[in-house]
Amino acid sequence: MKDYTYDYITLKARHERMKNVHDAQIEKLNREIAELRAKIIKPMVIPKFDLQLGEVLQIVSEVTNVFQDDILSHKRDREIVTARALFCYMSRMRMRKSLKHIARYINRHHSSVINLISNYDNYLNMKYKSETIYYNAAIDRFNSAQG
Repeated sequence: MKDYTYDYITLKARHERMKNVHDAQIEKLNREIAELRAKIIKPMVIPKFDLQLGEVLQIVSEVTNVFQDDILSHKRDREIVTARALFCYMSRMRMRKSLKHIARYINRHHSSVINLISNYDNYLNMKYKSETIYYNAAIDRFNSAQG
């Protein structure tokens, strides 16, 4: 007669892992719902003193699937920081805006903008897949909007 103890233990462990993944997904969705509810109650105002940077912000937001106010916030999630770095990179390299001007737009110090631009340049030089895809999509949208 076969002993099913091992099969029972592995099946139970697999069930536990799937439950943990499911719980983590539910927690992430609950966090996103809470953030969206907060944005509806108290929406963030996007700066209007430079409409060109507003267009770049919108393009980066659409390409990276990150909210515009998250890009301007002080959140440090990887996808948000990547979107913020792309915004700074595009603003500096394509729009030729000054570091001080970009920093004022995103409410940061100009040295933070230098760091974000340098990081994104490194991402592109090392050919990081997602960052390169975001950059190419943003350039395509930027060029189609310009001409």
